[in-house]
Amino acid sequence: MSQFQKQFTLTRNARRAETPKIEIAPKRPPARRGLFVINAGNSGEETGLSWLELAWRDGFDVPMLFLNNDAKAPNPRLLRLSDGEIHTLRAEERLVVGGEGNTRDEIQAYPLLTNRYSAKTLLRNIPVYSTYNRGGRGGHAMPVISAMDIDMHIDEVYGFLRKGLSWLRDGATRTDAAARSDLERILKERARAQQVTAESWIVLIIGGASGSFGNASHQLLPYLVRAILQELNVRNYELFGVLLGPRAFTGLTDETQRNFYALLMSLDYMARHGQQRAYVNGLTINTATPVYDQIFLFDDPLLPRAQAYVTEAELSAFYQRTARSLHLLLATEAWEAIASHHANPRIRQDQVPDNRLRMWNSVNGTLAGMDADGLLELVAQTRHSQLLNAIVTQLQ
Repeated sequence: MSQFQKQFTLTRNARRAETPKIEIAPKRPPARRGLFVINAGNSGEETGLSWLELAWRDGFDVPMLFLNNDAKAPNPRLLRLSDGEIHTLRAEERLVVGGEGNTRDEIQAYPLLTNRYSAKTLLRNIPVYSTYNRGGRGGHAMPVISAMDIDMHIDEVYGFLRKGLSWLRDGATRTDAAARSDLERILKERARAQQVTAESWIVLIIGGASGSFGNASHQLLPYLVRAILQELNVRNYELFGVLLGPRAFTGLTDETQRNFYALLMSLDYMARHGQQRAYVNGLTINTATPVYDQIFLFDDPLLPRAQAYVTEAELSAFYQRTARSLHLLLATEAWEAIASHHANPRIRQDQVPDNRLRMWNSVNGTLAGMDADGLLELVAQTRHSQLLNAIVTQLQ
């Protein structure tokens, strides 16, 4: 090294600067088609990442999106996979909206939003300081603030959802070799269209029902998802809503019960009337379709256990139990069996009872909260049948 090179070697605090280490993303396990998850808000993101951890432990990936107006990402998960290596699992496909300033002031640039959220309507009685989201720190238990964030960033939200949901149409063909002729290209396109038509999907939106962003998302995202899937020509799907709370969030804000009740009222209205809503980018939703095809309510009626509000440990345990229930319900044949049971409730006397009721009891057992190690074994694909019987015994 020359004197010139020695003189201009970068140092910090008399130490030689080190080349930053590039963290190599872990090799993802193969993705399971037929299931797509959108996690909205803090509680939805924590639940979704816990579910993703369970899926990775079972050797497969679940396509997931994470959407919030709180810049703080869900806590990463450390897990050891079958290869013996420890991986850090994070919410990778994540979009954060809002945080630029006072939302009440920003909507003044949009006459449509000014009229929708004027002081005479949705913003009445909400203090000004509550609509200032302080640089992307959530909606402060006010769903209307999160709804405004989605409205003002509709291009970003729509593009983010469309890019992710394109997996339903394109995921199986992304690794295909390029067509070598016009005829081969036409045949590939026809085969893909036939696959999209034949393949069935479950699309879930997970979010808290008692807070801000999850509450608003349950009212707005389902119809955006339906519009995108129609644009992608994906018709054979069911849209599930996973609502968390309200007892699991007792004491976190003064609006917990009111927000939950208001959301149920809104979902009931849209189930009967659909949605008619215009966005600032020209998108218009005008449909009589119900908001969700299935709604799952996840809560813990025993919370809080020791004081007037839930603790961080109680919340973490609640998210993990919810994730285990969803994983057991939708990553095995449990949901198909339960859906069949609901569609065909009566069994002839000469038939031997099947596993459908046992599976349903198993999901309930997960909700009730069981030994964590036993539940990790429960979701293992190769042993779940044997362990389902063990759960039924414990429930009796």
